[in-house]
Amino acid sequence: MIYNSKVRDFQKAIFAFDIDDKFFTYFPENWQHQGGAEGWLLHNRERIYVRLYVFIDSVLERHIRGQIGFRDPVIIWGNIKEGHFNIHPGMNRIVLKMCLPEVRQIGWVIDPTCNHRNEYKDIFNNIQPIKRNKQNNKRILWQAHHRTGRRTPQGILCEDQYDFSLTSDIYVADPIYDTPERKQKWSELSNKTGFSVYINDKYIYDIGTPQTPNCKYNVQTIQGIYQLFLWYFFGVQPIVWPTHYYSRKI
Repeated sequence: MIYNSKVRDFQKAIFAFDIDDKFFTYFPENWQHQGGAEGWLLHNRERIYVRLYVFIDSVLERHIRGQIGFRDPVIIWGNIKEGHFNIHPGMNRIVLKMCLPEVRQIGWVIDPTCNHRNEYKDIFNNIQPIKRNKQNNKRILWQAHHRTGRRTPQGILCEDQYDFSLTSDIYVADPIYDTPERKQKWSELSNKTGFSVYINDKYIYDIGTPQTPNCKYNVQTIQGIYQLFLWYFFGVQPIVWPTHYYSRKI
């Protein structure tokens, strides 16, 4: 280990862009899988109301008002020199955006190997600088989430690793979103409609209250869960999606 003043590890490019169909062309064909869907369902079993209903309803409410539907930017951790990027946090926002392409969503690229946003101009659409103050600075507050139990492929405990996210992100369970009015609407709606979720013909659980024996579906991906929820609880017709990530259980 040696001090090296020429290395600028503390410098990173940060800029905004539109998350749209072009952005999604960089995702591998099978980036979602059934194992991810089952894990998502089990993880969210006791909070479907917040994770799906409150989340979707708040996004659509902002969109109808003419605002950016997705309030918080999705962080894209990029490396233009190696030609890859990852997302954290925000995968649920990405999946919902895939189902609602008309709702505007903004991403922030953070890339330590990029010097100027124009290096991305042929990769993403509507590249823009982030808004800065009169001193040409931007105050960004981060929070560090400690993930216990994480290990390297060699089995070494990652005790001092943290996941970073913006403190400005508002969780869907926040009272700003989880209002008494939404609770009441969900209570009424979830008793009138719903569907049963299966993975490879294995019953997982019901979302809402299925009204007929035909409301049973095998889901292939997390996106399939979102599609079914948008259809049953928000009236979005399946014809709007070129691909359905679910199928009726026979």
